[in-house]
Amino acid sequence: MKEAEGIVYIGGRYYAETEARISVFDRGFLYGDAVFETLRAYGGTIFLARRHVSRLFRSAELIGLKVPFSRGEMLGVLERVLKRSGIGDAYMRVSVTRGAGAPGPVPDPAAAPSVVVICRPVKPPPARAYERGVAVVTSRFRKAPPESFDSRIKSHSYLPNQLARMEAARAGAFECLMLDHRGRLAEGAMSNVFIVRGGTVLTPRSTGAILEGTRRELALRLARRLGIPAREDDVPSGAAARADECFITSAVCEMLPVVRIDGRRVGGGAPGEVTRRLHAEMRKEISRRCGTERD
Repeated sequence: MKEAEGIVYIGGRYYAETEARISVFDRGFLYGDAVFETLRAYGGTIFLARRHVSRLFRSAELIGLKVPFSRGEMLGVLERVLKRSGIGDAYMRVSVTRGAGAPGPVPDPAAAPSVVVICRPVKPPPARAYERGVAVVTSRFRKAPPESFDSRIKSHSYLPNQLARMEAARAGAFECLMLDHRGRLAEGAMSNVFIVRGGTVLTPRSTGAILEGTRRELALRLARRLGIPAREDDVPSGAAARADECFITSAVCEMLPVVRIDGRRVGGGAPGEVTRRLHAEMRKEISRRCGTERD
């Protein structure tokens, strides 16, 4: 494969992107009955691979889905896919579905779970997004209450998030912020969200309405390493726009400063000092773990 191309692993076999196929009767396709993780590799090393695999298994356990590999075996699959792809800086997505079977509300107990891994060159945000910051909007779509759906499950049932992302695109924004069922700030459609107020970093509490991202966890840890006060708390819906700084985190974007929310300027309208320090420390951590030099 050329480096510009991606590959797809399905059930032990490798395919070019244009040749990859799954059954139309796969429950991941029919019902969103599947879990997934998005990972990023730097210089041929998957960042936080063990943490992502642990979260994949947690999602699977929460929906009663048996992963056909051990955690160690899954790590091996991901490493082999990355190596075979020949891609150094890669976007990877691993999915585990409940498998194919006759359509119906009850899964076929004989169906074998399917494991799919996509590996392709990563396309992070442009450099100017980190230098100047991005704009976000608040979505009209809210997170389901935890009694209805536990957001710790990273499932294929991602339609509300996709609708929110399309809402953001129509508004010319990079991302959508989503509120929980009580009107508090929850997370971005594809990211976790942080605000900085009076030098303290705040992020919405883990109450079952957010997915605790690996970069979210890392950002909190790095803040404490740098001596920056950081905590999880309830965040009112308008608090982000009134904050001194705001930033979002995800596997692909790492950490992006937010300078406008719903058309309103955040702080001074430019990336803040706390955000800059945290992202610089995150890139040092990436370099340390993956053996790459980051600008």
